[in-house]
Amino acid sequence: LFGLIRIATTPANLEESKRKLRELTATAPEFASAWASLGNLEFVTGNFDSAAEAYDHAVDASPSSFEYRVARMHAWIGAKKLDPVREELSSYGGSKQPAIHYLKGLLQMQERKYEDAQH
Repeated sequence: LFGLIRIATTPANLEESKRKLRELTATAPEFASAWASLGNLEFVTGNFDSAAEAYDHAVDASPSSFEYRVARMHAWIGAKKLDPVREELSSYGGSKQPAIHYLKGLLQMQERKYEDAQH
């Protein structure tokens, strides 16, 4: 079912795909990929709070997933919820991960620390 939802998702039926993913996650709340896919659809439709909530569930279901944590931070930035982003980023310290550097730059842009964002 999950694969069919992903294959059938087009710009014309995003809302239907979100509905099907919500049904799937209701019956299989431990299915991290379904939560992440729902988060992705919420994100691309500008529903950043809903995206962050879906990514929260994905992280709960798969706590070691760096990808889901990064996606959640990106959604928090979109939702202008910067405190949890700061907190999560602090746990990565001096990470060399490009995604962490990118998110730090986005955060600094949101905070209007333009000079810091360039480094």
